[in-house]
Formats: sequence, structure tokens, C-alpha cells
Amino acid sequence: QSYKGLQPGGVDPGATKQLPNCQEEVIPELEIDMDELLDMESDDVQAARVKELLVDCYKPTEAFNSGLLDKIRGMQKLRTPQKK
Repeated sequence: QSYKGLQPGGVDPGATKQLPNCQEEVIPELEIDMDELLDMESDDVQAARVKELLVDCYKPTEAFNSGLLDKIRGMQKLRTPQKK
């Protein structure tokens, strides 16, 4: 058999235009104010704020949340003057 316009191992370039609901994923922009998070009084308040900011995110956010909160804790240590 012969498939017009299709290369071996390739995809017909016009095929994706024919697929229903084949659109590029729209990724919403999100801005997180790190200074706001750094100024919060506790880790629990920071975690609640991050969770609130990501409430509309449909992908799993737990790994992102914990990584971000770890970085914030590290930044807080750098901001706090060390006693000698």
C-alpha cells in the first residue's frame, strides 16, 4: 500500500490539523511575591499562601510547594543576621 505524503516513520504534517481538540496547551502566568512570603511569620502561613496562589493549577503542585518552601527557608536564614 502507498500512503500519500507520509514518510516512513514520520507523521503526516496535515494530520494534526484534522484531530479534534488538538490545540496547544495554554499555560497561565503566575507571579509569586517572594518578599511577601519571606515576611510571613511562620512556615504554616507561607504554605497556606502558596497553596492559595496555586489553587487554580490543575497539575499536581505538592512537589513544587515543598521545593519552594525549602528555598524560602534557606533565604530566610540568609536574611537573618548571624550572631557571633
